[in-house]
Amino acid sequence: MKKMLVMGMFVIGATFLFLAPPPNAYAFDITTDSITSNDSSNPGTVVDTPTYTQTGVTADSLSVTYNQPGATYTGVFTLSGTTDDLTNAPVLVISGGKIQSYAWDSTTHKATVVWIGDEYEVTTQRQKVTASAIVFVRPALTNPTKTNFKSVEPPTAMAGGYISTGIKNWTINTPSAVGNFGFGLSMTGISGSKSYFKMYVPKNMLSLFTSMGKLTVLRKHLAIFMNDYQSFIKKTKTADGGAIFNLETTFSAGNTEATALTTTLAKVTKSAPVISKPQKNISTVTKTITVQKKKKLSTAFKKGNLNLGQTAKIYGWLRSMEKGKTIKIYYKKKGTTTYKYLTAVKTVNLKGYYSYEFTTTKTGTYNYKVKNAKGTIISKKAVLITQ
Repeated sequence: MKKMLVMGMFVIGATFLFLAPPPNAYAFDITTDSITSNDSSNPGTVVDTPTYTQTGVTADSLSVTYNQPGATYTGVFTLSGTTDDLTNAPVLVISGGKIQSYAWDSTTHKATVVWIGDEYEVTTQRQKVTASAIVFVRPALTNPTKTNFKSVEPPTAMAGGYISTGIKNWTINTPSAVGNFGFGLSMTGISGSKSYFKMYVPKNMLSLFTSMGKLTVLRKHLAIFMNDYQSFIKKTKTADGGAIFNLETTFSAGNTEATALTTTLAKVTKSAPVISKPQKNISTVTKTITVQKKKKLSTAFKKGNLNLGQTAKIYGWLRSMEKGKTIKIYYKKKGTTTYKYLTAVKTVNLKGYYSYEFTTTKTGTYNYKVKNAKGTIISKKAVLITQ
């Protein structure tokens, strides 16, 4: 892989460790045509080392380093490879960079990417470094089907889509069933740390979601799922009919909490000093974040692991998006057979949202589920562990 550096090299207080890819891991190459910055004192420098590998995935990558977060970079890259490699626009993933726009020229095979330089975690060293790891992933040549949906490659319908995150340790998620078909990443972050997740879903994905079920899937039917629990539905409509999810989440066990990320600017911070030797016993959490179609009635706990006496919050959405509808909550302790009625709440807005908070009074593992007033729609169970 050969890239032409067009920016002057400068010294930064960071050392990057990359795993060398196996032979023939990449079927196409990236040439860096140019990288410009809106801050002349904060230029970007390409590190010509592949940074991403995943079995069964055709991808190529590079890393751009800089002085501090916050500058906006415009990169023009030319991709070369086989006809299959370049048939569809690659899916773009940037760790440590907030994508502002991504355009693909199918004739010249040039990708123009605008992003805000940020930081990503190095989990083995308990630190963040100022760099953007840029990965172009080839979509599958055909879309998955109801009987063949487990391809680790992005579906064809995701061509031209993108994801931004502050997590560098990620893999493409493979759905385990048609019922949870979607696209996203499984990411490993330091326990307790927060990270952003911005995902652009092209309009073609709506048709693919429709093909996996019996009903037409519209943009309003999409939601973010965390570890198979519906967690977040706020999205922005794009001019081409797609959708953008922009959120922040915490990497802790049993945590499905997500908040809307309203700022588009990275916070300028001083990077932690690089630690030359990997640290041991760093606690990490792996979280899978995917875009899927909404459940008819969903339920989840904001935090599924609590200490005795803490406040638990159960929440979810009714897909019909009606206000004032009754939602009944039931629970049972693990190992028992019968669910007990807990309480009833109302959906509070036109997005069909409901929630209920209570103080934990007993230790153990409990399963919760909710039903509509008629009992005709039942959610999947949510698990609460109280210690």
